Amino acid sequence: MTRAEDEVSIVCLADRAPNAADKGWTALRVDTLAALDEPGVVLAAVTPISTAGLGVFVMSTHLRDYPLVRSAEMDAVRTALTSAGHDLD
Repeated sequence: MTRAEDEVSIVCLADRAPNAADKGWTALRVDTLAALDEPGVVLAAVTPISTAGLGVFVMSTHLRDYPLVRSAEMDAVRTALTSAGHDLD
């Protein structure tokens, strides 16, 4: 959950979201453990997705980053990431 002066964003499992929520996203976990100020970690995951013309929303915790992509676009996301040298499990 994040809160700003004019909005609140909550990321949760689809079955826990209200009906008006934007559903249909899949979270990917970036397994690189990096310091909070390590440059390029999120960029390395997001660039291939974005370059392929696909949208991405990123959620981060203290230890990891989680790019969220449209579930319907997972095949294209997988292709973009593997073509860029990323391993997907």
